[in-house]
Amino acid sequence: MVESHQNNELLIYQCKISLKGLIPPIWRKVQVAGDIPLDKFHRVLQTVMGWGNYQSYRFIIEGVTYGPAAEAGPTLKDAADVSLSQVSQTEGSKFIYIYDLADDWQHVVKVERILPPAPGVQYPICLAGQRACPPEECGGIWEYTNLLEIFKNPRHPEHREMIEQFGGDFDPEAFDLGRVNRALQPIRGTKIRSKAVNDTPPAWSEADSKLYQEIAAVAVPAREEQMAALLTLLPFNPAEPFRAVEVGCGEGFLAHALLDCFTQAEIVALDGSEEMRLQTARRLDRFGARAAVEPFDLFSGDWLAHVEGADCIFSSLVLHHLDDAEKQQLFAAVAERLSPRGVFLIADLILPQRPEAGELFAAAWDRSAEAQALAQTGSRRLFEQFAQIGWNYYRFPDPFDKPSPLFEQLTWLKAAGFAVVDCFWLQAGHAIYGGYKADAGSPAGGISFATALRSAQVALRGVRNAN
Repeated sequence: MVESHQNNELLIYQCKISLKGLIPPIWRKVQVAGDIPLDKFHRVLQTVMGWGNYQSYRFIIEGVTYGPAAEAGPTLKDAADVSLSQVSQTEGSKFIYIYDLADDWQHVVKVERILPPAPGVQYPICLAGQRACPPEECGGIWEYTNLLEIFKNPRHPEHREMIEQFGGDFDPEAFDLGRVNRALQPIRGTKIRSKAVNDTPPAWSEADSKLYQEIAAVAVPAREEQMAALLTLLPFNPAEPFRAVEVGCGEGFLAHALLDCFTQAEIVALDGSEEMRLQTARRLDRFGARAAVEPFDLFSGDWLAHVEGADCIFSSLVLHHLDDAEKQQLFAAVAERLSPRGVFLIADLILPQRPEAGELFAAAWDRSAEAQALAQTGSRRLFEQFAQIGWNYYRFPDPFDKPSPLFEQLTWLKAAGFAVVDCFWLQAGHAIYGGYKADAGSPAGGISFATALRSAQVALRGVRNAN
């Protein structure tokens, strides 16, 4: 029975997406919140299908065409202005989604069911699917069909060329449901969950951790350089004892490099992910009692007890989850607890103050991720995954991310009591900035950038080899 839903309750749409013109078919089945805007639904479709989100798109629904805001005009409506439930209110309804206007990949989207949200489920979620998405820019349906024949025939004169162009690891029959759902994690909003938990921000999940580990080698711009810069900024001699705290230690690479460079240093490495803590503990085991790994909740503030009397605190890609007021409170709390010679170093996203700056940040981040993927693996695969899941904040803002302007943060650090504040490094919207409790002019002691870079490379060697 066809059922229409026109009330205001939050409903879930179960959709089947099929790529037109291919046998055997390529399809996915997803559930999304009905109030999802079409521009965000586009991101969901890109992710579940496996596209790279490089080209433009269109929705054609009941004779009306929707697309990106930048291309909107008299004949093209802004996809951000309407939700899925506004344009499709009936089970069984169908519409067309087109990706890459040149190659003209047409997808049929069928609304199979409209149902209430299931308790505890985070949306969107992919339920099932079959076969891999075609490679980007392979020419469209007919060209892809021909490409499959070439892949199957090693004697074809174009076989080697096509393998080199589109990757020898491409498997047209492959579909990894777990990877798709991990890739959806950054797209998931908070609306459904916030109704039950009074707008509490979503916690970083183990799925987030696994996804981050898959792409961190390319997602963090100049990762080795950032690690080396953080270590070079420490005003301590290589054999001088001091105590460090790292907030958001991840897999423990920075902590490993620090303990390698500074032979008398001790560190408490904090992370909210059990999997990350286990990896860090294994990585730091060789340093014995000099390293401790502890759980923490960024929003509770209980972890600040570890900062009491510490000589330095690092934070990498964590504090952008705090809003402006929370950052100011944290800066003051850290300044109060650090030792008189203490230093607070932050590596994080910053908020651009003009749209043009955001566009520059987005483009630079994409270039960095692509270059790192090619340099480390000889393939664009990791970059395509980075693009597919919408990791680039400056292209795909996430309500869970709340970066603040750089200048304001330096002002807040100064107001908190740091004698010297500065930005030390900036690339692709990522900055290293912070403050020193003591104004000592040029730092006494310290290590060279070359020494720090070697330690960073040693720490990251395992993950590089894995990729």
